[in-house]
Amino acid sequence: MSSFFWTMFYSPDQGNEFEEYIQNDNLEAILLHEKLQNELQQTSNALHAYLSKIDTISKLIAYAYDPDESKKNLSSAANDVFVADISILLDAITSNVSLMNSLFMALRPYNVELGRYLTTEELEATMVEEVPAGSNNGVGAGQKGLPAKYMQRRIPLHVAENFCRLIIMLVRSPVRLKKLQQHILSNTYILTLFCQVICSAPSTEAIHYLIVGKDRASESVHLQTEIVLQSGIIQSMFMLFLSNAPFDSLMHASFIICSLLANGCTSPVRNLILENLPELVKNTLNPRSHPGTVRTLLQITVSGFREAIRFGILSEKEEESRYYANVVDNLIKACIPGFTEILSLQPSISKPPPGSPPHMLFQVPLVTQEATNAGMAILLKQHVISALAELLRLSEINKESIKEKEERTLQTTFRPDVAVEFIEEYYKAKARGDGSAKPLLPFTIGLSYIFQDVYTHLTGTCKYNFTSHVAQVCMEANKAISGGNAAMKKTIGIQHTLGPDGEIIYGSSAYLTLLLLESGIPSMAMREMLASPEQAVVHHPCSVVATQVLEFLDFAPKISLYLFDARFFSDCKQALVNEDSMPDANQERITAACQARLAKQTRRTSLDAHVAAILSQLGRAAYGFKVVDTTIPPFQELKAIVDSNADAKFLASILEVKEFLNFH
Repeated sequence: MSSFFWTMFYSPDQGNEFEEYIQNDNLEAILLHEKLQNELQQTSNALHAYLSKIDTISKLIAYAYDPDESKKNLSSAANDVFVADISILLDAITSNVSLMNSLFMALRPYNVELGRYLTTEELEATMVEEVPAGSNNGVGAGQKGLPAKYMQRRIPLHVAENFCRLIIMLVRSPVRLKKLQQHILSNTYILTLFCQVICSAPSTEAIHYLIVGKDRASESVHLQTEIVLQSGIIQSMFMLFLSNAPFDSLMHASFIICSLLANGCTSPVRNLILENLPELVKNTLNPRSHPGTVRTLLQITVSGFREAIRFGILSEKEEESRYYANVVDNLIKACIPGFTEILSLQPSISKPPPGSPPHMLFQVPLVTQEATNAGMAILLKQHVISALAELLRLSEINKESIKEKEERTLQTTFRPDVAVEFIEEYYKAKARGDGSAKPLLPFTIGLSYIFQDVYTHLTGTCKYNFTSHVAQVCMEANKAISGGNAAMKKTIGIQHTLGPDGEIIYGSSAYLTLLLLESGIPSMAMREMLASPEQAVVHHPCSVVATQVLEFLDFAPKISLYLFDARFFSDCKQALVNEDSMPDANQERITAACQARLAKQTRRTSLDAHVAAILSQLGRAAYGFKVVDTTIPPFQELKAIVDSNADAKFLASILEVKEFLNFH
């Protein structure tokens, strides 16, 4: 049946043509033959043997990488040969050093005058040090790169795509992948070249398969680690940020670095990124950087925080947990000055009259330098506020890590012995009255969830009296669950991300949130939201900030009560009043004007909705998420702030926030 199927489309005469081309070594005629695809489907023929010869493969690679647009048909046909998945051909590539050198030729500079890529010898002679060895920069010192005339090259899209497809075909075999990785390890200049063409998505994807990949075999992971450490690719990509490289290059660099962090890279690679990141942030996160640079840098920064918090919790040793806690501390302290400086910018843009339709955002000529500077400042602020929201949402990472720690404990792949001993010493010291000097570390997070008898154990061992609301809630839940109460479900809450007695643990997401609040950055973000009704892109992140801060109210009130004070309600009302251009009008006129505006769609619709959502959250918090909350001091404190504030009542009335109105 199979032979009958192929004879419908393929005749012996065509086979004779291919045999003739093979005998005459006419590769070009073979590639241009209209029935090449059909012939490639034959599982065993002379064509496969011919195409798998070393000389033929070398020519195929040259065709695939030819940047000449007039020869794209040959380039495409060569690509068809590679993706036909001819094992003997693909195995031949990774078994020959010369062919593997040719494989990565697409990354080399192309000499237009000579009509070819630079040879290995020419390339080595061209490479120069980008940063003098011993530089105080700390990022990329002594790394070799290409001179300025070759920097940030853009290889033709069809060449990059062919390179990517060929790499994908090769790495499908673990044996071939190992050989490619060993070749890169012996020729680390390949990744230096990659940093020159990182603006190409296909080439980025190809390198991603080689140094990140999904092969978790120990040997492959070891090779990936050695490649990253010896090639200096992390330092080279960080240098792109310092040199203000084009946005698309930084976007691809961010993708590679974030992928390394997220896909379970080894600790040496992870630590290399995390240790160099604070210095990069200090030098780059400022109003003088391009918004694209800041955006991509913050993507890496958020990923860095996520992994540092996670591995701090999953650490088994005190020194390891302290290391990641210090990373979080150093990184957030590097971020805060840049965040503050950017959010302090005051872009000068004329706004349209009050009541303008949503599509009228700005009234300013877009060709002026003033408009360009203002636009850059606005983008910088937007990127910082979006990153801020992501940082405050990292409490979810705590919960995920607790669950992961529990699963590892049950599988005996995680041993919490050292963490338990550490926490015993901590509460023994507190019972003696000298426990304030040594903070809890992240590897103690989740013990109150994983071990239901932890409070009984600690009370008996340490003679410490647990009095916080966190301890109360955890003990009651643990007692109900161990007592077989079917109505009680074992769930991870915000209380489990704190210390057993409600302590904010050094290096945790709660610690990160508290440092940000103490810096005033979330308050600055909220004021930016209220001052920018036309910037809907910052309204949602700010509402996320408010929601995340309120989540701590029951168990860490000093976090939640930082943000919502009399000034917050005053700023909300001022924004509402200024929009209607009547700051001196009486209350009746203000109310009437605001109600008339709210009745129709204007450019303020997004801001009004998000302010109402924040007030709704505040109302539920102040008057109790549930009945029992009204007796807890933090809720009573917030309720007192809301009840005594006339601006809060005005906002609730004008925006019809039922969570407020139901209690007045």
